[in-house]
Amino acid sequence: MPFSQTTLGSFTTDIAVAMRDPNYVYFSQDEIHRTINESLLYWGAMTTYFQERGTFPTVSGTAFYDLSVQFPVLRARTFTMGQLCTEMQYHLMEPPNGTGGLNMTDQFSIDQFTSAIQRNRNEFTLDSRVPLAFVTSSPALNPSGRVDLDETVSLVMRASWKVAQSGIYYTLFRDDAWGAQSYKPLWNLTPGIPTKYSMAETPPIQLQLIPPASSPGNLDLVCTQTIDMPVDDTTPLLLPDEYVQAVKWGAMYDLLNTDQPGYDAMRAKYCLERYNQIVDTAVSQRCVIDAYVNNVPCPLGTLWELDTGKAFWQNQSGVPQRISAAFDVLSMWKVPNGVYSISMDLVRSAPTVSADADPIQVAPDILPYLFDYCRHSLSFKLGGSEFVSTMPLYDNFMKGATQANKQLEQRARFLTALFDQSAKQAAQMPAA
Repeated sequence: MPFSQTTLGSFTTDIAVAMRDPNYVYFSQDEIHRTINESLLYWGAMTTYFQERGTFPTVSGTAFYDLSVQFPVLRARTFTMGQLCTEMQYHLMEPPNGTGGLNMTDQFSIDQFTSAIQRNRNEFTLDSRVPLAFVTSSPALNPSGRVDLDETVSLVMRASWKVAQSGIYYTLFRDDAWGAQSYKPLWNLTPGIPTKYSMAETPPIQLQLIPPASSPGNLDLVCTQTIDMPVDDTTPLLLPDEYVQAVKWGAMYDLLNTDQPGYDAMRAKYCLERYNQIVDTAVSQRCVIDAYVNNVPCPLGTLWELDTGKAFWQNQSGVPQRISAAFDVLSMWKVPNGVYSISMDLVRSAPTVSADADPIQVAPDILPYLFDYCRHSLSFKLGGSEFVSTMPLYDNFMKGATQANKQLEQRARFLTALFDQSAKQAAQMPAA
């Protein structure tokens, strides 16, 4: 049963009164609403507080699934450049009109805002390895074994080669020239079926097949991508909602750390610390708790364990018997040979609120921590001692998150291993 005791409207009023601005002169209702949703998303990222069961059907012959596609509400990626730009404008006392940048002061230009967002969006992806994406290509045969990749590919976590004629998949394990030569000195002169790959010696967006492919095939990658972001309010960031704030704090670090009228060393340092903190949270993220196939419990593992334990698993079809998780990426062995119902308990993106009558979906004991976070975050634009004096409020929020995690460990001591699938995957098979 959902919580109903506190609505967005009443919580907004309480925060405005605490900020000594009951008439919303200095802190608008929209600004407070955005900060409340930020506190919910960050609480969820820090504590895995929001959990829910979701169900989706398999597709025959499809081994990999993206949870953000299967569960667009539970694993939401809704933030746009315009939304983030507006939040930054509130923080830096600029007119909150998004990428239009109308009537901005001489502190910053809208080009600085959007450039910082573009840069930090891709930097966050590289730093956190979140999110992962699927890229498939049919490269032209090259005697050297080198193939060109899509220009968006930045870090490769996993690769496989599908021989076009036979349809058989071969898992490609990461190697380098020294390893290949040590095993087979003339590997590059004897084309065959690739079993390894290297990006240690290749130019950017190229991959070396080891050995060179002797016949056409498809190269499938699980990777991180850097994207081109047109300057527009509707341009999606394509990041999990709970980690989008890293882009905001990273972008504001760039703005405040530049020799210009808006320079502020203290707040710049604070922004960098917040960025790094969210990156650390994303690196150790939790997502899938448990899974069921047609209501039958299914073991969870990592993709690395599946690749090393069953190198040809993609060629085996039937009822799924094991699910591997790497944040929002799932793989299934056996590869489904029909439509099966996959149910899983997930750590979901926090349910945000938009209308004054919307209840805030946390227990009463959590609200004080969100209240402290909102007061602290709203005070950022005050700067100086007024902002510094709110640091204990943020500390209270973090202490509350720590306590919530301790309670989770006590409730789910036997599920700890399941919660840590993404972290295990990153340790076993890091994207590089």
